[in-house]
Amino acid sequence: MRELEEELQKKGGELSERGRERMGVLIPDDVLQATRMTAEGLSQEIPVLLFQKEKLTLSQASGLAGMNRLPFQHLLASRGIPGHYDTAAFEADHETLKALN
Repeated sequence: MRELEEELQKKGGELSERGRERMGVLIPDDVLQATRMTAEGLSQEIPVLLFQKEKLTLSQASGLAGMNRLPFQHLLASRGIPGHYDTAAFEADHETLKALN
């Protein structure tokens, strides 16, 4: 593990608490200005896009945005982006509810 940490430091990366590699993204000021977004707005836009493209789960996207799930769901709803709730998830929830009763 120590060797991996040293190698990541040489490459400019770091490890999270779980031992997974983390990557920072630097956005040049001129790009940020061109988007007419704040840094906070852009840091939410990327997870929203990845969630919308079904590359991240709700939990992953909200975590990447630095938000709790409920406010992130409100953000998605304000943009008309539906949650990923398919028939299999519904059936699993239905079975869970039946088991609880």
